[in-house]
Amino acid sequence: MTDFFYNSPAEVKYTVIHRDPLSEPLRLQMLSWLKLCDKGHGCCEGNASLPSRLLDIRDLNCITLRESANMQRHGGSNLRYATLSHCWGSSRNFLATRETVFKLMRGFRFSEEAPKTFSDAVHVAHGLGIPYLWIDPLCIIQDDVSDWDAEASRMADVYSNSYLTIAAASSDDDRKGLLQPRSFQYATIKLNSPVGGSMLASFSWEGNRLFGGPIPLFQRGWVLQEQFLSPRNMIFSDEKVH
Repeated sequence: MTDFFYNSPAEVKYTVIHRDPLSEPLRLQMLSWLKLCDKGHGCCEGNASLPSRLLDIRDLNCITLRESANMQRHGGSNLRYATLSHCWGSSRNFLATRETVFKLMRGFRFSEEAPKTFSDAVHVAHGLGIPYLWIDPLCIIQDDVSDWDAEASRMADVYSNSYLTIAAASSDDDRKGLLQPRSFQYATIKLNSPVGGSMLASFSWEGNRLFGGPIPLFQRGWVLQEQFLSPRNMIFSDEKVH
């Protein structure tokens, strides 16, 4: 190993691993990925249609559930929105129902009782400059069978027309959030210096993912279409964002 590094003419490039997934350097890194995609991937452009409802997250102090039909009538024919791919788990305390939908349309803030994954997704999308977000428990009326059936039949369009899908890969419950503290395991290697002396270099790997351990989100059948139909995926796990 030391001989390999010693004799290699290549410059060793690296990026700092940020333990806080909401850190400003990571936000800028994600923006740079999206900028590269916008510039070089023409196939990822455009949304032919909008979901029936979207969360307007431009003002974090007053998030509103909006009907896309009304938005389109006021000139919003090609609006950029993100989608959330997540595991519900046992969280059922923050939903759009026939009773709560009008409250959501009047505007709200995420309280401490709200699922952390929802709040995290809002902050990520907002930080990336995406004005609208689609979260199925809040954008589909859960106790209205006809609405649920109609929206479920459009699920492929919802994800394929989104600008970005935010995936809470390591959370098996919406209460846990998608931005979880990261735990790293390190291997330390002694490297000889060509000018004399030596140095110690620490390398990290993905802990329990090293041998392909199961990722909670990817155990869901729905996720297959969410991941493959989305033009862009930002996947949040315990160890990294990619």
